[in-house]
Amino acid sequence: MEVRPGYKQTEVGVIPEDWEVVPIGDCASIAVGRDLNPESFSDFQDDTFKYPVFSNTVSNEGLYGYYSHYEYNGDSLTIVGRGVGLGTAFKRSGGYGAIGRLLVLFPEKNVAADFLTEYINHRVRIFTESGGIPQLTGISISKYKIPLPPTKTEQEAIAGALSDADALIESLVQLIAKKSRIKQSAIQELLTGKKRLPGFSGEWEKKALLNVAPLQRGFDLPTSKLKIGPYPVAYSNGVLNFHSTAMVKGPGVFTGRSGTIGRVNYIEADYWPHNTTLWVTDFKGNFPKFVYYLYSYICFERFGTGSGVPTLNRSDVHTFSIVLPLPPEQQAIAAILSDMDAEIAVLETKLIKARHLKQGMMQELLTGRIRLIRPASNVIPLTAKKESAAATATKSHNWQINETVVIAVLVKTFGTEKWPLSRKRYTKLSYLLHRHVEHKAEGYLKKAAGPYNPSTRYKGPEAIAQKNGYVRSHRNGNLEGFVAADNIAKAEAYFQQWYGPNVLAWLERFRFKKNDELELLATVDVAMEDLRREGKAVELGAVKQVIHDHPEWEAKLQREIFSDDNLVGAIQTCRELFE
Repeated sequence: MEVRPGYKQTEVGVIPEDWEVVPIGDCASIAVGRDLNPESFSDFQDDTFKYPVFSNTVSNEGLYGYYSHYEYNGDSLTIVGRGVGLGTAFKRSGGYGAIGRLLVLFPEKNVAADFLTEYINHRVRIFTESGGIPQLTGISISKYKIPLPPTKTEQEAIAGALSDADALIESLVQLIAKKSRIKQSAIQELLTGKKRLPGFSGEWEKKALLNVAPLQRGFDLPTSKLKIGPYPVAYSNGVLNFHSTAMVKGPGVFTGRSGTIGRVNYIEADYWPHNTTLWVTDFKGNFPKFVYYLYSYICFERFGTGSGVPTLNRSDVHTFSIVLPLPPEQQAIAAILSDMDAEIAVLETKLIKARHLKQGMMQELLTGRIRLIRPASNVIPLTAKKESAAATATKSHNWQINETVVIAVLVKTFGTEKWPLSRKRYTKLSYLLHRHVEHKAEGYLKKAAGPYNPSTRYKGPEAIAQKNGYVRSHRNGNLEGFVAADNIAKAEAYFQQWYGPNVLAWLERFRFKKNDELELLATVDVAMEDLRREGKAVELGAVKQVIHDHPEWEAKLQREIFSDDNLVGAIQTCRELFE
């Protein structure tokens, strides 16, 4: 197999040339939980016994009520060696104790605990050494070989990126759970009449379910009709297979008749109810989607009978009485709950995408296919190339003239009579241009609208561009900015000479970005550069802290555009654009 330049074939696969393949035992010292003196645990905390004790459990919490005097000042890992969560690793900081069959890893100085945790959790095949209960031993994991980036900085960058993806996934999981709880609360209030929607009043009517939406056993289908046809077959577990030529008119509400009971399903289209289901044959004037929510709320498991496989007792269902509103109020209630379902479905789709993204990131980052830290062997040639372009752009003219030409060409490229280029927008575009060409953007301050260079407005460039006839002010209704003027060709010629033809092509990716999106990207890039100068790992929490700590930027974190989801995406985009 051909290996691309800068990479090598190893026993763990293709990795960068400057990465090593090392056993985990060379990356960390390994102890077993019981080696950390479990006899020295106390059931109360005092000055001596002040560190939490972790047990053999899939949890990042201490074993309640137990403390240890074991002290360790660095970062370490605990790995579940037996039972539930076998092989799961957790990073720990500071002192703690460990009992049961936990493995404890103390990384070497050149190994980041976060990187080792990510690799063990997501890449290491678990070795089990037991004829009975599977277990992971220190000997087995110490022999496992992993690819290791050459610097702790790169290891932390990889772990930080994966941690950001985990944070996004966790935030979506929590948000879905929150929205589901809100929906459940709404169901309990709206379907019982405890809370009435505006515009509705009057008593609800008590009825037996037989007179609301009676259930009937589904039909047997000939094998020939199950093999062809466009209509879904509704089974007891809600699986819909598009294999029937026979059908009943939708919408439909159905549930399992035997075995799988209690789960209620709704289908909008025409369908065929399989004989494993009970389906509503007549809604008796009630709104179908409301009936679906009502039957889901009632919980049909209560009507199950049989000592073996539970069967839904249809007679008991039909005699059960409820109170319900008139159809117009039913429709309004169903609309509210449907909107909640739609919102949850969107979040669940995002969660699926986020998990797929995380899987892709692991494949790329943990093998070095994508580098978050530029390898040392590539730094000198790349920097020299970019610096020479920047030097060429400024060799025969000063900063004012250079920035005048940049503004003029940005106006010509992105401004029109209908959509004049605003100062706010050209500022963000010029920042991105300088970061691309020169790897730095000098003179930009942290202002409320993002990175802003006041010198372009107050120290000449903007005025020179207008005086030379490169641009002119223009207003179209509420839109105010700049458009190209008669002498714009001169500015374009200078720009072509100084920057070449590829820079504007690179900037085209931002043509349809909104101002808020450009602000997000530029703001995140400035924060990332701050972190790099301080030698800190670039990750979501650190970027948010930089934004939070600046008085003019703190309020950004309250805006939707600066959500965790968007920040993670911006961090990845900046890495792709500028690294």
